Amino acid sequence: TISYWLHMPVKSARAKTLEKYLYAALGSTAFLLLVTLFLRSQLYRKTRHIEDVHDRLSDAMDKQRAIAAALADAENWYRAVFEKSVDAMLVLDEAGVILECNTASCDFFNASRENLVGRTPVGLSSDFQKDGTPSQERARELLNLTLAGCPQRFEWLHKTFDGKIINAEVQLSLMFQSGEGRLLACIRDVSHQRELEAEREKWAYLKTVLDG
Repeated sequence: TISYWLHMPVKSARAKTLEKYLYAALGSTAFLLLVTLFLRSQLYRKTRHIEDVHDRLSDAMDKQRAIAAALADAENWYRAVFEKSVDAMLVLDEAGVILECNTASCDFFNASRENLVGRTPVGLSSDFQKDGTPSQERARELLNLTLAGCPQRFEWLHKTFDGKIINAEVQLSLMFQSGEGRLLACIRDVSHQRELEAEREKWAYLKTVLDG
């Protein structure tokens, strides 16, 4: 057939040589075709893999943005609660130094935020507490108990910047911020409440004496 295409006798040496080269060319063409198909399949698989990775990265980035937005919303909400609280609120580090305070704290101590941050609650206290214990000693004990995971609730004699002594109820609890221990102190003025209780106790005592 090849001899017929080439119009040469079958026994022609030239025809045999051309036939051999033709078969070689066909073989090479078939090989190149197979290699091309193989490379195309590999390229398709690599492309699909890259697209899958890109899709997963896009999903991960979308989730990360959603988480970041949720954390920002939560932080803004807690910040609003912190600032709008009617109780004085202080955030302390593990050494008891004030890191943050809300507006109510400034009103409570009659001081600016700059005057409060960097101080310790002991520096804003009476020298001695009602039971006669030095404030420095009692504060260290309460601080260590809270850092050990035991929230504390107690009464404390605070001293404002203008020298006024306030009988306060304090709640001290442990929390964590960026992996570091923090103490949240919630302070409420109970001076008026304690005065009323003392007055009731006084009248109750007088009534008992009169009844006797």
